[in-house]
Amino acid sequence: MNLINIFGKVGGKMEITELTKEDIKTILRTNKYIIKNINFQNNSINGSTIKNKIKYFFKIMSSERCKQEIKGYLSIKEEYPVPKLVEYIESTDIGILIYEYVDEIKNNQGLLHDFILNCEENYKYNLKGVNNIFQYYGKSLKKICKVNSFPMEEFYKKRINTRLLKWYKDWEINEYKIIINGTIVINLKEIIRTLKNYFEKVKMYDAFLSQGDPNTVNIGIKPIFMDLTTAGYNYIGAEIAAFIWSELIADAYFCPKYHAKSYKDHEKILHIYDNYKPNLKYSINRDKKTIQIDGNLKISKIRKEILNEYLKIFIKNNIVVGEELKYYIVMRILCIFNIREMEEIDTIYSLFCVGMFLKLESKEKNILSNMELMLKDYSEDVKIENGKSV
Repeated sequence: MNLINIFGKVGGKMEITELTKEDIKTILRTNKYIIKNINFQNNSINGSTIKNKIKYFFKIMSSERCKQEIKGYLSIKEEYPVPKLVEYIESTDIGILIYEYVDEIKNNQGLLHDFILNCEENYKYNLKGVNNIFQYYGKSLKKICKVNSFPMEEFYKKRINTRLLKWYKDWEINEYKIIINGTIVINLKEIIRTLKNYFEKVKMYDAFLSQGDPNTVNIGIKPIFMDLTTAGYNYIGAEIAAFIWSELIADAYFCPKYHAKSYKDHEKILHIYDNYKPNLKYSINRDKKTIQIDGNLKISKIRKEILNEYLKIFIKNNIVVGEELKYYIVMRILCIFNIREMEEIDTIYSLFCVGMFLKLESKEKNILSNMELMLKDYSEDVKIENGKSV
């Protein structure tokens, strides 16, 4: 990897949010790269570029984030298939990572995300490609170690103060009793207190080498794993919780609706995510401070089957995850997006999901064994034809 300081040539110290398309063209042109396309996202800027007639993928982030990603890349590149990092261009504050381009990933093709959407429309599918992805987890689970911290804490422990407590402070709903399907009763204030107490405790974790942000846009069906900022030895439950929430619900509905920029060149989902909109009946009684919600999770058959194949890898390797898995899933539900800022139906659906996942109970001390049963009993299938739910 080359290390080049070039940002002084475009005005010295800069922030990601200050960069324009012309700035980026100038920076890359200085290093003999020609821009093909650019995608501006919340925490990074990325796109494709060409040098010496070879196509590359570039990613611009703060220099700190870039160094995190390089560390993640170096930690897993021998164990997982990842795009080759060919160059790193750095200044004091901002860095550019240049990766080899993955030709198999193109317009609405190549990602696990695309594979799932195609399966949902065609009803015919073979899970061989998915199992080719999951085999790397199986291999990694042979090398478990104990850690007292891990890269994925960025999504959990480190979001207690920056998101959970900040976003939901003084929210009226915190005081409400939320009744789900007449039997599940939750209170958000109590849940927030429980999460804070759990994640503040010092503990040791069973960790394995993982990509660290396993959503369906970060995994190629080839197989290939991308976005390695939180790669490394991660707590097994943290990795599982992230995949469960992303693969089942977030990547089908919440993420395309509230972060469409993530789906550059994979925009098919932006036209059909309403098919995953929940069929919920709810009522809000402000005098009694209660919310009653009735309905089911809305999840396609293929998403449930993929999750079951995923969980089998851990169960076969005698991985036991206890009740704490629920806390990790709930942190994903509450701390990717601020549910207070969503449309009312989506706020309600998020609260519904919190209650449903908190309902999970351990089976012989292993909560993973009970996930399939929960999805079978409390989820509604999604079938899609011509882009519409049927």
